[in-house]
Amino acid sequence: MMRRSAQPQHQRIAVLAAVFVLHAVLIAFLLLRSTITPQEVKPTTTIALIAIDAERPAAAKPPPPAIPAKVADTFKPITELSIPSDNDVDAPAGATGACSTQGAVLDALLRDPVVVETIRLAPPETRSVAKAIVIWNEGWSPAAIAFDSPLGPVRANIEQSLGKLAGPCLDEPVAGPRLLPIPDGTGNGALFLVLGSGNWAWRSLLTQPLPVEAPTPASRGTEAAPPQ
Repeated sequence: MMRRSAQPQHQRIAVLAAVFVLHAVLIAFLLLRSTITPQEVKPTTTIALIAIDAERPAAAKPPPPAIPAKVADTFKPITELSIPSDNDVDAPAGATGACSTQGAVLDALLRDPVVVETIRLAPPETRSVAKAIVIWNEGWSPAAIAFDSPLGPVRANIEQSLGKLAGPCLDEPVAGPRLLPIPDGTGNGALFLVLGSGNWAWRSLLTQPLPVEAPTPASRGTEAAPPQ
């Protein structure tokens, strides 16, 4: 039988002491670690401030609706105005296309300074906001009902110029209004004399004779000679 050699007592005490010290160090390390807690890193929050105008700007008013058959209130100088003729507008089938009735009427008006001044002095109630004066539309306006009316001389001039034209030109169909530009006296603007609307013909202006016979341009403004 083999006998185990017994360790000396002092060696066993040294081993136990070493084990005890190791356990003590390990327990101390664990306790120390549990007491130290890492600081929580709070996320940084960035707040963006946006300036908001409390007062909203007032909504812009919508433009007024367009008024049919109104002339724009902006004119070129009379020297730059082009005078449209009947041929400038698409004529219905059957129109000859060889007449310039509107040009003839406008030329007669502009050649008479008295008529031009009469148009410039037309009463306010005959004018639109766009400086348009409707003198005939399926009938003469009240301002041209007779020769002594405010626009009577203008009507007489138009009827005289139409009376010199050939019949086919008077019967030529016309579509829409005709605008005759008349200098307003300022040098950079015009009034517009308006004739007709819809479908019509120049002869219609001659179906209502002027109640009082109009004097000719040569005799207009001439005073009667005093008796001798």
